[in-house]
Amino acid sequence: MLKLTILILLMSWPCLAEFSYFEEEIDYWKNNKKKEVAEVKEPTGQDNLKPKTTPAKTSVSSTKKPDFEWDKYLNPENDEFFMEEGKLPPKPLMEAARRPTDENIKNWFKFIDLKNRLMNRFLFAVQRYQKVVTAKKINFTNTLQKLKQNSTHPNHRRFFIRMFFSSTCPHCKRMFSTLKKLQSFGFYAEALQVDRGPPPLGFGVPIYQANPSEIKKVKNESVPYTVILDSKTKNLIPIRGFHTSREVLSVINSIH
Repeated sequence: MLKLTILILLMSWPCLAEFSYFEEEIDYWKNNKKKEVAEVKEPTGQDNLKPKTTPAKTSVSSTKKPDFEWDKYLNPENDEFFMEEGKLPPKPLMEAARRPTDENIKNWFKFIDLKNRLMNRFLFAVQRYQKVVTAKKINFTNTLQKLKQNSTHPNHRRFFIRMFFSSTCPHCKRMFSTLKKLQSFGFYAEALQVDRGPPPLGFGVPIYQANPSEIKKVKNESVPYTVILDSKTKNLIPIRGFHTSREVLSVINSIH
C-alpha cells in the first residue's frame, strides 16, 4: 500500500509543479527583469572616476539641546538649590535652612548679631575718621593763620607743644583750653589721641590719632601728658596732669 502511494505522488509531481507555476502573477512588461538588471549593473570605468559623495550626516548630539540638570537644583544638599542668579546666600543660612534644628537656628541668630555689631563698629569708625580728617583740615588752617597773626612770645618758634589725651579724660578737656591759650602767644600746639573714642571737637587745636609707637612711649603715663619740644637743644620737657597756660609759660621761660 505504501509503495502504491509513493508511486502515485511521483507520477503527479510535474502536474503539481505546473500548477504552482501558473499560480504566479505573469509579468507582461518585464518590470522585474529591469529591476534585476538595474540591481546587478556593474559600474563602468567612467563611473569609477567620479568622486563618491555621501550625504552629510547630521549629528544628533550637536543639535539636541542638553537636558537641564534638575538633580542639582532639586536637592537641598547641593549649593545650586539655593543659587539665585549665579549668587549664593551665606553658608550659615544654607546650613540653617537645610537642617533647621534649634542649635542651627540659635547659631544663625548669633551670626546675624555678630555681623550687625561689626557693621555698626565699622560705620562708627568711618564717621570718627571723617570727623578727625575734617577737624585736621580746619584746625590746621586756623592754627597757621593764628600763628602768623599772634606771635607775641619771643621764643614761639623755638618750642612746640604736644598733648596726649583720651576721649574719656575730663582733665584732658580742660587742658585743651590751655593749648588754645598757648596758640594765642604764637606757639604751635597739637593733641594726640591715645584711645579710639570719638574725638573732641570745637577746641581749635589740631587733633591727630597717636600711632602705636607713640602710644607705647606714653603707655605708663597718665593723661593728660604734655611734652614741650625744644627745637634748639632737641630736649623734651614733660608736663604731667592739667596745667594752666601761665604755668606752662613759666616752664618755657625757665629754659635758656
